[in-house]
Amino acid sequence: MWENLRVIKYYVSAWSLWYEVILFVIYYLILVVMLIKINFLEIEVFMKKIVILMMLINLCACASSVKYYYPADKNDILSYVEPKVNKAVTVKILEDSRGYKNKLNYLKSFIPLALYGSAEVVRTDSGAQYVSVAKFDMDVINDLTNSTFYSINKSNLFNKTCDENKNLCSSNYVLEGNLNKFTYEGALYTYGLSVYGSLLHFIGLPAGSSKNIIDIDFKLRDVKSKKVVWSGNYKKVHKHLNGMYYNYGEDVDNYNIMYQEIMNEVVEDLRNTLD
Repeated sequence: MWENLRVIKYYVSAWSLWYEVILFVIYYLILVVMLIKINFLEIEVFMKKIVILMMLINLCACASSVKYYYPADKNDILSYVEPKVNKAVTVKILEDSRGYKNKLNYLKSFIPLALYGSAEVVRTDSGAQYVSVAKFDMDVINDLTNSTFYSINKSNLFNKTCDENKNLCSSNYVLEGNLNKFTYEGALYTYGLSVYGSLLHFIGLPAGSSKNIIDIDFKLRDVKSKKVVWSGNYKKVHKHLNGMYYNYGEDVDNYNIMYQEIMNEVVEDLRNTLD
């Protein structure tokens, strides 16, 4: 299954590369037309048409969805040769403590003299708009619960790992998680030029920026005593620029990498506590 997802991602990446090449050619053909045919008295009208065309092209480019997959790299999953703890653990469904209200202010970028418009998406599974991606296809709580189970099971830390989502079994420990943040913060740059700011994107200036944020708490509870024997808080933040020729369509590509890093840290901390 994971290999199939990698193949899909390869073809999506290949299409993204060809899209950038095609877009580059279109933009420079437009420049040639401007130099050859344009009447300088009509430059303002022509420029408006170009801006509208570019905005339509960009909207088409954004009409794609990105799907969450895990692990980001199965060769980088922390794993032990033999079980370190001769006990069983059940991975519980994550609790959801995220906020509820997304703040979408991208339209502010089209106000004259406004440098950018921004967004704070606290519910990334709500279908909210991103800088260069139309949709993030992810069931956050279920997908992260499955990712947690995958890492704990593959780690070989315990002699048996049970998934509360799929099966019930007798276990010595319960791993509980509480998701505080799974947030996307984006900005769309227009450089104070309103709709004309798009003209700067195709010559290489950043079209915007994306920040991926994860904040999650974990607890390991003893089933018999009900006592918490270990707990930890984990935070990861990744920020990058999005341009027409770089990182385009990669607004949310770091969540799986960040979560895999978190789970490797969780496994290592659990081992240090239970050893």
